[in-house]
Amino acid sequence: MSYSEYMDMFFEVQKQDCPYRAFTFDVVNSKNQRQYIEEPKKHFEFVGFVYSLLEQEEQSTGKQILLKDKFNRKLNLAKPAINGNNYNPMILGDMATYFVHNGSITTERMLQIFAMALRKFNIYYQFHFKTGTYQTNIYAEGGTKLYKGYMPQILEYLSKKNNFVITKDFYSLGKQDLEKL
Repeated sequence: MSYSEYMDMFFEVQKQDCPYRAFTFDVVNSKNQRQYIEEPKKHFEFVGFVYSLLEQEEQSTGKQILLKDKFNRKLNLAKPAINGNNYNPMILGDMATYFVHNGSITTERMLQIFAMALRKFNIYYQFHFKTGTYQTNIYAEGGTKLYKGYMPQILEYLSKKNNFVITKDFYSLGKQDLEKL
């Protein structure tokens, strides 16, 4: 089934207390971003660096933030993924989605970490951003529960609709802006 067939379920699930949250970052207009096109390896290193910053955040806060289990194995960027749905982060083209325990990290903190990584790697292109909660990491439950595998595409679509953009100069959001996400 297509992710679009789960859009109604997505909006219903956002009203519930779900165990998981996904954060999706998608390069804005990647086909015309010279830095992205000329340095794809840098982009993958950047995605991995964001993950390592989240691991550091776990250590400094004592919270389990990242999902780490058989459905969320740490992505080894040196080897291609056979089943991309079982990796964290999930990379689809120029988009990366990080899967976390819902409530373990605020949206504002996630955006701060992402912006820190953008500055460290001197990435000047922009990213669309969207976050949302979901119910299961198990594909077989995807008919009755919102499955993680649909989250990247749903969030990518919605991020382009709301046109919220992150840059390396992003530092924090006001409460009013966070509510729009």
